[in-house]
Amino acid sequence: MPAESRSRQEDGRPGAGGSPGRIGRRRRWLAAVVVCLLSMAPYGGVTRLGFVDYDDTRTVSENPSARSGLSRAGLVWAFTSIENSNWFPVTRLSHLLDVSLYGMRPAGHHVTSVLIHGLASGLLVLLLARYGFPTQAALFGGLIFGVHPLHVESVAWISERKDVLCALFVLLTLLSYDRWRRGGPRAWLHAAILCHLLALMSKPMAVTVPCVLLLLEVWPYGNGWQEVLSWRAGDGSRKPVRAVRALAALSPLIALSLASALLTLAVQEAGGAVKHGELFPVLRRLANAAVSYGFYVGKTILPVRLAVGYPFPTGGVPAVPAALCGILVLAVSALAVALSRRRRGWLLTGWFWFVGMLVPVLGLPQIGWQARADRYMYLPMIGLLILAGGAAGACRSRVSRFPRWVGPCAAAVVVCALAALCSAQVRVWQDSMSLFTHAVRVRPDSHIAHANLGAVLQTRGDLDAALVHYEQALRVCPFLSGVWANAGLAREAKGDLAQAETAFREAVAIEADHPEATVGLLRVLSRQERPREVAAMGKDVGPLLFLHPEVGFLVGTALLRLGQKRAECWLQIHVADRPEHVAALSNLGLAQLNNGKAAEAVQALRSAVDVDPCDIDVRSNLGRALAALGDAHAAEEEFRRGAELCGASRRKAELLANAGAMAWEEGVRDRARSLWEQAIELLQRFPDRDLEHALRERLRQ
Repeated sequence: MPAESRSRQEDGRPGAGGSPGRIGRRRRWLAAVVVCLLSMAPYGGVTRLGFVDYDDTRTVSENPSARSGLSRAGLVWAFTSIENSNWFPVTRLSHLLDVSLYGMRPAGHHVTSVLIHGLASGLLVLLLARYGFPTQAALFGGLIFGVHPLHVESVAWISERKDVLCALFVLLTLLSYDRWRRGGPRAWLHAAILCHLLALMSKPMAVTVPCVLLLLEVWPYGNGWQEVLSWRAGDGSRKPVRAVRALAALSPLIALSLASALLTLAVQEAGGAVKHGELFPVLRRLANAAVSYGFYVGKTILPVRLAVGYPFPTGGVPAVPAALCGILVLAVSALAVALSRRRRGWLLTGWFWFVGMLVPVLGLPQIGWQARADRYMYLPMIGLLILAGGAAGACRSRVSRFPRWVGPCAAAVVVCALAALCSAQVRVWQDSMSLFTHAVRVRPDSHIAHANLGAVLQTRGDLDAALVHYEQALRVCPFLSGVWANAGLAREAKGDLAQAETAFREAVAIEADHPEATVGLLRVLSRQERPREVAAMGKDVGPLLFLHPEVGFLVGTALLRLGQKRAECWLQIHVADRPEHVAALSNLGLAQLNNGKAAEAVQALRSAVDVDPCDIDVRSNLGRALAALGDAHAAEEEFRRGAELCGASRRKAELLANAGAMAWEEGVRDRARSLWEQAIELLQRFPDRDLEHALRERLRQ
């Protein structure tokens, strides 16, 4: 594609090209460095931030694969894992590098994100300058981008590293394409394709970049959409439509975006992230998308009362705001198309940059429970900055009565105000408690905030406060299986087994394969001595064994109490995963003993004794197994050791009675009588008439 838009001398009009001279280039690079440094200033407090229990733990701090750093296992995880229902290997590689450099010290991880954000802000200055904005306007746009509070979520949240990385590669894509588009060698187009691939591997939101590059044919590379679609050149000769040539050049980037979109949908479908969309009808999602445009414009202009995660309104989107926002979006879109014919191409490009880049995150295919998020504006905000810069340039040529210093002073005030708000918002991310307490204060109706704050309080042991927030979350949205499960765990920890059972059943009713809820329900039923119900549930939870081997112990124990032979199989599955679980080994031994496998039972019970030599139940069961095997001497020894571990109790009397029976079988009658007499003496204090009567009968023999 020939270069049709060469750089021209700066004249204050966006789209006019950048200054070609060395002084102009130095000025732009100096502005980029200044913006890079100033953009990092409000984030000076990130070194005091920690990991938050909002994906940070499972992504980095408690993820075994991530904790391995740049190792073979870590690299395999980075390129093959689809955790969190996404595939972004470049982002995961950045986390592995951080772990190798800083270990598990969160300050280093935060500094990396801030550095990438600062670099992206500086690149934006260069990009705006190449699109024809005066250096001062480009500097101001970069500063707004760098210190805007809406970007705090992307920068201060370690798990959202994908935002800043994706933006960095998107800006490199645009700069590389611009160099090629303005007559540079074809290597710059190849660089743009590579950077686009890296952006997609950082976060799939970059799928809209080819559309942005097509918009650039209208402005700054052209003089309106009519020129882009025209078959005639300026000299009247016929030539291929510019849009067709642009599509041909962009075909590799379009193919990469389509592949990324299909892969992302498949991964999210496999991870169950898309199923939440079934709860929200299409019309409700469209209404929410319309309101979202108004929300993001409003938060860009007045970034206050920001919170992590704005939940999808479960009661429906108000019709009037949705209609007004939809009409406004359509009206501005029509105006942008109309005015682009009057050399106002920056209006069309800026507006549709904003509108188009938000499409993947508007919830049209609903992912998760949130309708909007601050981080979604990281790249779309550039479109609004183009609009603001173009409007300022157009107004400046018509307003000459104000002194020249008024504009820079007003810009400085705006930047300082945004930087102060940004710094305050950074402190919100100090830890999980601070983050979700702020979210609840800002959005009291947010079930996302209440659910996460409840989880933090539960982790800290404040179960009553956690349950209050769980109840509030479920009052707003009763379809949260995870919250029901957490409430069940809190109730169980408090000993309220009946309400815990109710909560677990609610969670299972919403999500039949919810692992924590299913295991919790099995555990509660087991603690309530209801083995038949546990055994009945065991018929339907087979797949859970691979993730939660505790199921094998619970179901196996229930089957053991019911005297069923299948208990052995369930307990063996559990012991294979947890070979040092004493209770499971003990129950496995009993199950094998009941199935006539005395030798295998002795082996399992001896393994349990090796783990915990002071477990009385294990000693007693081992004695029974040895007796069944015919080793009376060893059986007596185990019963006596068990009795030595007991204080004065009926249980000790039973063990002494069993030891005496083994001594009698060995033919050592005096020792047997002595043991029985000790047992009878204990039974005077802890009566058991049947056992006492049987022992006295034996003594008369």
